[in-house]
Amino acid sequence: MLEIIAFAVAAATKPVPLSEPGSWIRDSDYPAYAETWNLEGSVEVVLSVSPTGRVSGCTVAVSSGIMDLDSATCALLEQRARFKPARLKGRPVAGDYRKKVNWSQPADAVEEGTSRTLFSVSPDGQLFGCKEVRFGGQSAGFGCDAQAFKNIVLNYLEKPLIQYSRVAFDINARTGATSLKELPSFGTERKLVTEMTILIAPDGKVTSCESTPIRIGSEAFSLCQRRSRFVASRGTDQRKIVVTAEIAGETR
Repeated sequence: MLEIIAFAVAAATKPVPLSEPGSWIRDSDYPAYAETWNLEGSVEVVLSVSPTGRVSGCTVAVSSGIMDLDSATCALLEQRARFKPARLKGRPVAGDYRKKVNWSQPADAVEEGTSRTLFSVSPDGQLFGCKEVRFGGQSAGFGCDAQAFKNIVLNYLEKPLIQYSRVAFDINARTGATSLKELPSFGTERKLVTEMTILIAPDGKVTSCESTPIRIGSEAFSLCQRRSRFVASRGTDQRKIVVTAEIAGETR
């Protein structure tokens, strides 16, 4: 006679967070590069939790498609997440915890305007001494993120960075009816990075957007990915705004 014996296999419990998981990543943690360009996405990771309750590893299970968001998610969770460890037969053991993080930003109120972000370049090619100049309303300024700025410069200017004394990123956002002060002339070399044309409803919402792609490092994306809104108008007609972005360099 064939005897079938059923064995009861003890299952380990799951790791339990010691704090609210929603508190592990804050708005202030937004990676500078992704925040500058309003890049958003969802990242799903699997955390390896040691028997001590600390995170010993992080694996991206579902990528956001944006490397900065993926890497920031793992770095922050490894640093901040703490757990009551999984247990097996009453003893703490290693376990896994799955977590999804949604990186999103509120839409910014953008008005017509011009802006320039200016960096000096050291003899060894490092950027320093950031200055910002704005005219008109709040334009879509670049911000003083030297690394993100450098990634763009290297894709567009023709010479090695050490051959420039200063580099600038200019944004010009205006409608045909807007009269704004021009940015001062700058640079011995100037390259168009992107041009974007937007149609805006009277309530300030974007109804149409077309843009040439921007190259940053090995990635390329459109400014139309940004969730921009504009100041509402008093009229009933759509407005058109054209945004241009240029890189300029001043050689030594």
